[in-house]
Amino acid sequence: MRRHLRKPAPATVIASAALLVALGGTGVAAVAVTLPANSVGTAQLQANAVNSSKVQDFSLKKTDFVPGQLPAGKTGKTGPAGHVGPTGPAGPAGTPGTPGTPGTAGATGATGPAGSGATLDTKFATGTAAAISTGNSAFSDVPGATTSVTVPAGATANIVATFTGESACYGGGAVNGYCSVRILVDGSEATPVVGTDFAFDSTNGGTETFSSWESHSVTRIATNVPAGSHTVTVQDAQIDGAGVTWRIDDWTLVATAVKP
Repeated sequence: MRRHLRKPAPATVIASAALLVALGGTGVAAVAVTLPANSVGTAQLQANAVNSSKVQDFSLKKTDFVPGQLPAGKTGKTGPAGHVGPTGPAGPAGTPGTPGTPGTAGATGATGPAGSGATLDTKFATGTAAAISTGNSAFSDVPGATTSVTVPAGATANIVATFTGESACYGGGAVNGYCSVRILVDGSEATPVVGTDFAFDSTNGGTETFSSWESHSVTRIATNVPAGSHTVTVQDAQIDGAGVTWRIDDWTLVATAVKP
């Protein structure tokens, strides 16, 4: 007759295993396991098997994390501006440097030729009181109408003279009566030399009166005048009429020596 053995209950098995471990110590539970190289991979690792204690401190890099997983660091606050200290006192003035030695004066240039400008000299005379001459068929000086110009040494010049004024030529009854003016340079009539053949003003056939005032002018020139002082004079005469009267007022004589 065979005997049937009953299987131990699970609780009995667990209790027996615990007793065996307790009696045998750690030497019984430890089992030396040697794994072949490169035998553990992603498939052998259980989920959440690697935790912080299994990772070497400070060994992970930024590239070990999915982009965007690491939070960006916060920008630090700007520190307050530093305090500017007060301006220090001005330093003492430096000692003035020694003045430099004056340079040597340059040589004096040669003197230019006399009368290097276009105008060498200008003089004038004026009159505001009426000068009156009657029946004077020969030329005589107009009172005050004279001046002089100077041509520099070593130069020659042309003297240009202009006489202008307010004139009235009247009376005498002659149809061809007129009043003539000429300009002299050192006593000689300036060009054009016309003698008495020049009418500065006219009686207009005897129709003019003492109040027939008109403005007239004459210009004459003396050429190639040498160096020195030269006198310029205005003269007048009444031609073709013993009774002709000439009145000249507010007149001006201008004489200028210019380079030829």
